[in-house]
Amino acid sequence: MATLNFDGSKLYRAKGTPKLPPKVALALLNQSARTSSRSLYDPFCGGGTILLCARKYFPNHYLTISGADIDPLAVEATRLNLLDSIPETELLQNIVPRDATKDTLPTGTDLIVTDPPFGRRCPVSEGFLEKAFLNFRNQNVQDIFFCYDGKTPLQNELKRIYTVKEFKRDWGRAFYHAQAK
Repeated sequence: MATLNFDGSKLYRAKGTPKLPPKVALALLNQSARTSSRSLYDPFCGGGTILLCARKYFPNHYLTISGADIDPLAVEATRLNLLDSIPETELLQNIVPRDATKDTLPTGTDLIVTDPPFGRRCPVSEGFLEKAFLNFRNQNVQDIFFCYDGKTPLQNELKRIYTVKEFKRDWGRAFYHAQAK
């Protein structure tokens, strides 16, 4: 596992998992904190940057924070980062391997904040993001805040199940808020 810097502490990441800059995580969290949603879930948690930022910068806003990744090494990296950064071990129980396209979300999930896989180097197949969003919608997730490659247009299927609005462009990414229709 490689490391990167985050507030002076090291973060672990699984090999092949891109680094998510904390500034990107904070842009998503700042926007999502304006909703009444209180149960944050990151289904593509990677090294856990969004989860760490949520706990550190919004400690009283989210009632529950949980995450998952299809890659067990990414889940382990997230667990190591949380263990190193946050003394609360109950959060570790909320980080598990899970397939976003078909698995059941944690009970009570009403908000997703995530940086889904995207771009030419992304190993996921065509339609992956649409399948994941359909799974989220089928489980009554009302709000999703995510960023995506600023050059790649979103598929129309996403717009069929969610109203998707761009709220920011920065760092080569477009930032979106998807609300259930």
